Amino acid sequence: WRLLDSTEQLALISTVDGSVQFPDIPDKTRITQVIFAADGDGLVFSTPNAQNAGAEIHRLPFGGVESTLVASRGSRNSIIGWSPDRRRLIFSSDRRGQPGIWAVSVSDRGAEGEPQELVPDASNWEALGITRTGSLFYRHTADSTDVYTAVLDLAAGRTVSPPRPVMDHFIGSYNYPNWSED
Repeated sequence: WRLLDSTEQLALISTVDGSVQFPDIPDKTRITQVIFAADGDGLVFSTPNAQNAGAEIHRLPFGGVESTLVASRGSRNSIIGWSPDRRRLIFSSDRRGQPGIWAVSVSDRGAEGEPQELVPDASNWEALGITRTGSLFYRHTADSTDVYTAVLDLAAGRTVSPPRPVMDHFIGSYNYPNWSED
């Protein structure tokens, strides 16, 4: 739902009778991700932290006005989903300086204990879901960009020499070249 003042509102629409309910979200809360709580009686959402230097994960019961913090530490936290038993929230976090995969037990009161690290280095991972057996399905991107030069015969439309890398160190990390004729 988009309201007249261009803010966004979450809505629950009954598939039985079409009735609409609006969960009570704390004022000025910007939600970037949202899933249902494991018990179905609330929401788990991520929102930018106070310093806008990352994102926190909160749990908010339906009918509640106060959310409970699930994951923070001033880091970027992103919701992945629930473990098959729906007791642990799986999320990514850079709380150790690089992206990793973490799990934390969650109840109706919020986090139960400290998050446990499952995968220490999940750099360039895109979580796609969790299977019924608990396996994380993800895509790993290994982008490599380099700059090459070659001699071209424009009149004949062919390459005269094979492409050669401009640099021979820091392979895979050169982007956005500019050409200088001198």
